[in-house]
Order: sequence, then structure tokens, then C-alpha cells
Amino acid sequence: MTTSLKTTYIFVPNYRKWYLPFCIIYRFMKNYFSPLQPGKVYHIYNRGNNHENIFFNAENYAYFLRKYFMYIAPVAYTYAYCLLPNHFHIAVKIKSKAAIRESILAADNKQIAGGKLPYPTLSILEQTDIETIVGEVFRRFLLSYSKSINKQRQRDGSLFQKNFKRLEVTSARHFNNLVRYIHTNPQLHKLIEDFAEWPYSSYLPILNNCTPYNLEREEIIKYFGGIDTFSKQHKEYIDWKLLEYLYLED
Repeated sequence: MTTSLKTTYIFVPNYRKWYLPFCIIYRFMKNYFSPLQPGKVYHIYNRGNNHENIFFNAENYAYFLRKYFMYIAPVAYTYAYCLLPNHFHIAVKIKSKAAIRESILAADNKQIAGGKLPYPTLSILEQTDIETIVGEVFRRFLLSYSKSINKQRQRDGSLFQKNFKRLEVTSARHFNNLVRYIHTNPQLHKLIEDFAEWPYSSYLPILNNCTPYNLEREEIIKYFGGIDTFSKQHKEYIDWKLLEYLYLED
């Protein structure tokens, strides 16, 4: 029997209450800062320092996405994302060294100043392990965005909490629930009544085939078994046992 999204989220607070002691133990057992290894899928997320906002207007969201895909597309495939006022969630698959090399060689002159990727260069790619390279790319991306916001808001200090978190997706079921969790996050946080209307996630771009970015739309649609199933499953029950590491984050 299908459970509506609204019913699911009414159920969540009670579920969290009873599950919280286990989640505290579980959180300390998890390694949220493990190396990002090629060929593996990860849930990437971070929030503002002291839970402060990291987005202040519509242009901030758009700028974050432009920066994100400029930096991250060469080293990872992006399956889903959601940006909220004080945090973000992203599902990615780390590229192989060969795929990263192709991205460097095929850098788009119109999107990247000077026709070169900010990082890595081919020489760095050959001399450095992928885990180090990808971690550095994410660090540079977040630092670049932080500097822009600090300048715009005339603020100092860290915009994000130190070190973005990442957790490996270990099964197809985990991936299915994660993608749906990412897209429905605005409704979970009561920022909007219907998650499908949130303009800062990949749900609508995937649904309407209207993304200007390097989003792995076709692979997501194929994984869910078609666009209709993709839409339908987003309204079904989310298995929170697979996402227990998030209980103390949201």
C-alpha cells in the first residue's frame, strides 16, 4: 500500500523520537570524512557555520550551481541536488582517472576562463591520487563560493561548517531513498507545502528535462524505470532506516 508523502512526514517525528538513542551511537560509528574513491556513489552535504544561512537570494542559489558544475563536473557525475537556505544535499559518483582526463582535455572555453579547468591540470592528475584530487576540488569550490558571499554580505569568517560530509551509498535501495530524500527535503523542513514546487533542487529539471547543467538525467530516469515511475516514487514512503545518519543533521 502506497503511503502519501504527507503521511510519511507526519510519521517521521515520532520515528525519530524512538530511534534517536540508536542514531547517536550510529553517528559516532560512521566516518563522514572518508576519501572519495573513483567509481563509488556518495551523499555529499554540508550546512552553514553555526546553522546560519548560506543562500540569501535567488542569485546566490544560481551562482552556487554555476560554480558547482564548473568545479565538480570534471571529477564527478551528479545525480541529484537540493539547496536550502542553510544547507545542501548532493548525490554524486566519482569519475575514474581516465574520465577526469577526458574532462580536462574537453574543457569548454566558453564556460571556463582561459579554456582551462581551475584544478586539476593533467600533470597534477598523473602525479596525485584521485581521492586527494576530488577532495581538493570540493574544498576549492566551497571556498570560492564562500569568498563571493562574504564579499557580497560584507562578512568575515567561515561560511560553511568545517569539512563537508560525505557518506558512501552502499546499495540500490539506499540510492533510491537518498534521491527521493534529497528532492523532498524542502517539504521535510516545512519550507514549502509541495516539494515539487521548490525551485532549487534537481527534481523539476529531471522531470521537465530542462537543466542547463551536466546532470545525469537520463541515468536517473533509467534507474527509476521511466519518468512516470520517477514522479510516482517521490510520493511514496521513504525508508528512514537507510538514512539514519541524517537524523541528527536535519
